[in-house]
Amino acid sequence: MSWALDDTDHDGFAGSDRRGSLRPLRAAMNPSSPLSLQKAPMTPHGETASPVVLYVCADRARGARGEATQRAQTEGQTFAREHGLTIAEVVTDIYGEPDPARRGGWRRVRQLAQTGHVTAVLVRWPSAIAPESARELRHREAAWLRDQGVRVRYTWAPLSARGVEAR
Repeated sequence: MSWALDDTDHDGFAGSDRRGSLRPLRAAMNPSSPLSLQKAPMTPHGETASPVVLYVCADRARGARGEATQRAQTEGQTFAREHGLTIAEVVTDIYGEPDPARRGGWRRVRQLAQTGHVTAVLVRWPSAIAPESARELRHREAAWLRDQGVRVRYTWAPLSARGVEAR
């Protein structure tokens, strides 16, 4: 499932996309649901895999999914599988807006973090959150996520191999 909220969603970071968007997540969190996380993949240690959101901000134009988005999604899915994580949702944005708070997809990431539906945000590299020229915005978002108990984990091999996380 992929989310791309339109610009008419102005109810802040905890907003809804007005389409019953939490229904799949609530079902996954309900122990009696057939989508229950209790049936999620198990880690090598026999624990239920942690739900995460995969955030992809790669394509520069709306329309068909580009190669950069496909590569980021494949990397993220591989990273999740190798680390015993369950991707609860894939959220995408078009690359270009430096302030993540102004992107509909990133607002969805914040909503998932704020409501406790995910334990981590998987992102290919730091500039997907905010470009280097706006690194203070990236630090602001990473700090906000940490305050919610949510980690930012990078999936690009050179960063993930070193265990780099957002600070």
